[in-house]
Amino acid sequence: MNNQQLDNVRVLAIDDDVNILEYYRTSLTQTSSVSDSFERLLFETVASDDDSRESKQFFDLTETSQGEDGVALAAKAKEEGRPFACALVDMRMPPGIDGHETARRLRALDEQIFIIIVTAYSDTEIGSLQQAVRHDLLYSSKPIPPDQLHQLVYNACISWDRTNTLHQLQEELENKVRARTEEIERLSEQAQFSAFQAGLVEMNSSVIHNIGNAVGGMGGLSWKLESELKGIQTISKGLEQLQQECHQLEQGGDLPENMAEQIKRRSNIMKVACDSLNVIAEKRLKGIVDTLSESVDYIKGIVTLQQAAAKSDSHATAFRLDQLVDDALIILQDRFDQYAIEVHKSFELEPEELHLPRNQLLQLLINIMKNSLEAVMLQQEQAASPDYCGEVNIELRQHHTADRGYVQLRVIDNGVGSSLPQQEKIFASGFSTKKRSSGLGLHSAANFIQSIGGEIHFYSAGDGEGATVDVQIPLK
Repeated sequence: MNNQQLDNVRVLAIDDDVNILEYYRTSLTQTSSVSDSFERLLFETVASDDDSRESKQFFDLTETSQGEDGVALAAKAKEEGRPFACALVDMRMPPGIDGHETARRLRALDEQIFIIIVTAYSDTEIGSLQQAVRHDLLYSSKPIPPDQLHQLVYNACISWDRTNTLHQLQEELENKVRARTEEIERLSEQAQFSAFQAGLVEMNSSVIHNIGNAVGGMGGLSWKLESELKGIQTISKGLEQLQQECHQLEQGGDLPENMAEQIKRRSNIMKVACDSLNVIAEKRLKGIVDTLSESVDYIKGIVTLQQAAAKSDSHATAFRLDQLVDDALIILQDRFDQYAIEVHKSFELEPEELHLPRNQLLQLLINIMKNSLEAVMLQQEQAASPDYCGEVNIELRQHHTADRGYVQLRVIDNGVGSSLPQQEKIFASGFSTKKRSSGLGLHSAANFIQSIGGEIHFYSAGDGEGATVDVQIPLK
């Protein structure tokens, strides 16, 4: 007695013997009691209450006498979404294809169908058949007793149900994994954008600081310019007074006794005034104006660089990496200067442009350099030796292998370094050893460099031993 409820009871019978097909029909489907008489006659069985047909699982049977027709029926059933759970296949079915080829085609058509080879011949090569069908295959000799036939088909349908359930669960799991992956990618994009925004805020802060310094210098130049203008006004008043005296002389009147001496004195005053004006115009004012022009150009350059870097553009553009490093240094140079940190560059590059997202790579450079800058600043606070001098070395080396070309960027500092447990988490989202840090800088750098097929690594001999960030940047 089979109690398990089956989801798929569709069975395909392929045999060129009409009596066998009739036997399948009477044994597996709900037909008249003639089948019971046939069963007792053929196999000498005795009917009992336990064999009551009401207790049996019946099947939806489809019959055909040729292998090609059976394959066609299986294809049509699968296309309609009503696949067969089991196929009973005879081995010899002239004039068409044999059971071996039929089974091979059924398996190629449907990975789930359970195939039972039923044959009266003993010359069947089970090994080659198993190799062709691969799985869910049984072999049985004719004639099959009704109970055994029923149990074989029932078990085959159970196997189909289980396999189908596993496939459904696998598909459900794949859909969940796919949805989760998409969510992670979305969150990763949001994190990268947040990191970009955080980096942009940091960059804006540096830009504003640099502009503030430039404007402060311009304020000092403005005071100098005002002082020089006062000197010009004093000279102007003296010349005006001389002009009035000369005008009186032109009008006549009593001439002073020391006329020659008076004229000589006024002539000397005018010469000194002219010389002073020349000095103010050519040296002092020109220097002030030139310095003001340089400050204005510096501000323009900083603002232009910031505007270009503020665009979250992921499209690849052509640029030179050494120039991009210089752009990053321009943004951070004021802070390096503020803490007297020496920056050394060593570039060994071919005259070749990279084709990558420029702004995102610029943000990566800023994040890495800023990390070294802050590490050196912390070491300055903690260093016991007054002779400590903070240094950051930036190296670029171009390499070519058999399958790709890349530039190796190394940023080396003699800052606070990092312990091994910290190094293992250095690129994790939100991790930072510094107060008031988002922990997104190096994380976003790692995400970006991996997204373009590059690599990034962090090395440190330990606390107080400095650190090296090693990045491999593909050329395109």
